[in-house]
Amino acid sequence: MMDAAMLNRVMSPALLLCFFLYCHANPLSAQYLTHNKECTDYHVDCFPDNVCAYTFLFPRQESETCPELEKTMTDIRETGQEMQRLQHQLGNQQHTLQVLQQQMHENQRQIDQMKGTNTAQQQKIENLEMLIRQLQDTPGCCQQRHHFKGRFEPYRNLTSQQANNMVTFEVSNAKYIAMVIQGACEIYHYSDGFTHIQTITADTVILALEHIEIDNEHYLALALSVSNDTKTSLQWLYKWRGSDFKKYQIITTQSKNPSGWAFTKANTINGRKYFLAMANHREMTGDELYDIDSVIYVWNGHSFIQFQDIRTKGAYDATFFTIHGSVYLGFANGVSMYGQNAVSDVHSELYKLNVFGTSFEYHQTLPIPGKSKAITTFNHQGNVFLIDVQRNSSSFASGSPLYLWNTTTEKFDMRQMLPSHDPPMACAFKINGDQFLVMANFQAGSSPVVDWIVYKIDGLKLTQYQVLDTYRQSGQSCSSLETADRFLLLLDSIAFQYT
Repeated sequence: MMDAAMLNRVMSPALLLCFFLYCHANPLSAQYLTHNKECTDYHVDCFPDNVCAYTFLFPRQESETCPELEKTMTDIRETGQEMQRLQHQLGNQQHTLQVLQQQMHENQRQIDQMKGTNTAQQQKIENLEMLIRQLQDTPGCCQQRHHFKGRFEPYRNLTSQQANNMVTFEVSNAKYIAMVIQGACEIYHYSDGFTHIQTITADTVILALEHIEIDNEHYLALALSVSNDTKTSLQWLYKWRGSDFKKYQIITTQSKNPSGWAFTKANTINGRKYFLAMANHREMTGDELYDIDSVIYVWNGHSFIQFQDIRTKGAYDATFFTIHGSVYLGFANGVSMYGQNAVSDVHSELYKLNVFGTSFEYHQTLPIPGKSKAITTFNHQGNVFLIDVQRNSSSFASGSPLYLWNTTTEKFDMRQMLPSHDPPMACAFKINGDQFLVMANFQAGSSPVVDWIVYKIDGLKLTQYQVLDTYRQSGQSCSSLETADRFLLLLDSIAFQYT
């Protein structure tokens, strides 16, 4: 047993350092050292586990008083290694925390920068809005768009002659009107007034026309009457060349008198297709035959070729329309043959393009018969309407049925009968979201006159809105034209402005 003097002589500073580091770093051993006098007071012999303080500090060899010395030293080394591992792990975590803090500071810097940018942008917006308000307050500076009072008023006459067919179209933001007048096609440009730019004539009478747009190219389809000499009918396709139309294609139809065009584009499984339908009214072969084929053409990339024939009954008009991606074609049938007699109580029919785009298949016969003169559709608030413009064969006094699409049966149901007198034409249009329909009304008598009845949709029905007098005896054509500050309704050859 060593006394204090001997311990002080033989204990080196390095050993004391190791000893106190061990006692401080190992809580278990520190507990023994601080709670057992054998370690803290070297006058006491040993720990209860036979590890003596002096022997622990100055190991030479195992003794009877310290039989577990080697195990104790092994535990000390493993504890030190675990400390180093934990310190290394702590260092990694501190590094990761430092990186995250740097990222957080960078994100905060970017947020502050974006706030500054948004503040600058908001200030620019506020300055522009203030400038706009100042300009709007300047007398004579700016015109508001379509602040209408809600009435159609005569605007001006396009020509002194009656228009038998009419289309409006737009090329590079410029507005144009094409009309059939006395068998010729007259084309006008509109810019706060009508300017005549072209006349297209033919050896026979031009009966109908249709504007066509394919891949940003503009065409005009003209339907001609049957030649008395050749008993054939030529359909002309003209192409816009920058300032006027030039003849582009001739389509020959044998012995048929056309009455109306219709054009549409359709997306099918086999790609996009462009269709042009011609409603043929009668066949000119000596006897007037009405139960004949109307023709559908398809665009092949550079011209129209015949696609399909559909048997119609004295068809006066045709229209394409789309419902939920499906393309439909309607024919306004007007006359049929019963024996040797022509009968006007016939039904208009609808056809649907199959998903492959290979043919139009029969879809529906409209339930109200009559002598249909025109057919058109319009959409309002998700509802699809169809107007079959017709008159009863027994009297001029009749009505035209308005149909509503039934989403369950996927057919049109009768919705309303619009009173009319021998109406030859109807057009649908919108103004500021309001849906209108205008229909010609023929008044028979010693001096027949034609007026136009404007209807406005109210819920799911049309109500009379205004009656317009054109002082004409035609009522064959109508269309509409809209600019930034004006809406024009074109009836025959008179323009009405919505004020």
